[in-house]
Amino acid sequence: MRSGNWVMLAAAVLGACSSADAMAPSRSSAGPASGGAFAGNVAPSGGGSGGSAAVVPPEQEEDQSYRAPVVSGRWVWTANPDTGKIAVVDAKSFTVRLADAGLGPTFLTALPTAQDTSKALVINVGSHDATLLSAQATGAVTSVGPLPLQPDANAWTVSKTGKYAIAWMDSHALTPDPTQGYQDISVVDLRADPPVATRLSVGFLPSRIFIDDAERRAFVVASSGISVIDLGADPAPRVLREWPVSTDLREDVQTRDVSVLPDGSYALVRHEGSAVITLVSLADGTMSPVTLPGPVTDLDLVSDAQSALAVVRSAAAPLPAPDAGQAGASNGEAGAGGASGAPAEASGGDAGAANQLAPTLGSMLVILPIPGIFSEPSSFVSVSLAEVFGLVNIAPRGTTALLYSNAIASSHVTLLETGAGDGYLTHRTVDVRGTVHDVFPSPDGAYAIASLVAKDGGKPGFAAIPVSRVLPSRVQTTDAPVFAVAQSDGATPRAIVTVSDGVATFAAYVVRMPELVIDSVKLPSKPLPGATGLVPEAGMAYIAQAHPQGRITFINLESGVPRTITGFEIAAQVTDGN
Repeated sequence: MRSGNWVMLAAAVLGACSSADAMAPSRSSAGPASGGAFAGNVAPSGGGSGGSAAVVPPEQEEDQSYRAPVVSGRWVWTANPDTGKIAVVDAKSFTVRLADAGLGPTFLTALPTAQDTSKALVINVGSHDATLLSAQATGAVTSVGPLPLQPDANAWTVSKTGKYAIAWMDSHALTPDPTQGYQDISVVDLRADPPVATRLSVGFLPSRIFIDDAERRAFVVASSGISVIDLGADPAPRVLREWPVSTDLREDVQTRDVSVLPDGSYALVRHEGSAVITLVSLADGTMSPVTLPGPVTDLDLVSDAQSALAVVRSAAAPLPAPDAGQAGASNGEAGAGGASGAPAEASGGDAGAANQLAPTLGSMLVILPIPGIFSEPSSFVSVSLAEVFGLVNIAPRGTTALLYSNAIASSHVTLLETGAGDGYLTHRTVDVRGTVHDVFPSPDGAYAIASLVAKDGGKPGFAAIPVSRVLPSRVQTTDAPVFAVAQSDGATPRAIVTVSDGVATFAAYVVRMPELVIDSVKLPSKPLPGATGLVPEAGMAYIAQAHPQGRITFINLESGVPRTITGFEIAAQVTDGN
């Protein structure tokens, strides 16, 4: 898909949390750990130094998808499983065209394509196959298929330029039979005319699939390990091997967090309740441990995989005393002038600090250099801060780590710079005046949207946070919880935030940056999960909604004017979104 300087992200914000990303609490003494190590996940009870400690609940990390919704070019694709029809909606002219697919077309993915064209793949759950759909500015929508798939496929993974697509079963939201492993996948070679699908068997219960940037290898993360697939094998793709990612056969694999580097060289594995991150060579299967000062609650890759960020959450740690220069920070900003917790360069951890340290509540961010950490496991840098956080998010093209917690009622988001330069490891903490649930960075990292949950009878809402500039955050209360977020960057960055109570209150908010001006639009019906996004080539946001004949509301990102299309299969009428 041609996206210029626009990138989209969408995520259900207040839905069910993935147990694979949550950390179970552990107990420890309330005092500081010896040797600078973090003692565990505890929080104060509110009393003095002699008070008891309460266990902090797990962090709840939401699945966040940085891949575009079903948008290709200026067109939005939507499927109707009941009629077998696929509708493609032009976000500029609001015209609708229909195409036939197989039986029960349900799971769509957009494909990269040239300007003024659009392509998508759909899984037809009733006929266990796929259909390739193509559209141009005018003319009929063309389809190629059926492409035979395994039963139960419900997800796609597409390679960087669209040479390959893999159909697989994502069992995150299911409670499968203990003997049901969903081990079949289908690799679709989209270079062939017509495309060719190859069935393969991989590890038990796949949870993520990565394709390297060179589009030569695919890596299937499963409960049994990582299956390595040679996509270009002759005469067809084949499974080369499976590498284990842990030596503990009793580990709860549902809570394991695995990331693969874009070049396919290594995998990084976070284990629940463990201070060890396992590095797995995907060339020879060698496992190397990196031991951090305490249990790791989150692990994220920085843009271009220059480093990995690990969070060690604790409420009992030796931290630098607050710098006197931080007092009196305005507009809810704390320590905006620089790094208040001077980082300690570690040789296997926080070895001696230069300054006198005071026992203070706080947490630690550990930066693992790539590729250095693979040859020298103690070459990480750690930064201790006087904040309790357990989660980290970072933009696809950003270098500022967004640190926060939703395991406790916290209104703070800490912004810490991880990129080389004068600002390296400086930080500031923003008070968003509400209880943080999740934080979504813009694609370039210049802004972030924090979803806020209702507390003590108040309203939910969200905060728009300037990240690259020290400006006040904009806080917006809403009549329903935040449901989804999508953002763009470029000369005129925008965000679209939808809210829904699932019953009667539905709305969308357009956030204009850098002005941080917010306008709301009522939605005529309930937004669908994963169906809030942006149409780059049309300058539109879109929200697909529940309706028997199909409904999408488009919102002009400049004027804020909504247009709703209802009834894709009955000559699609255009109405006022209000």
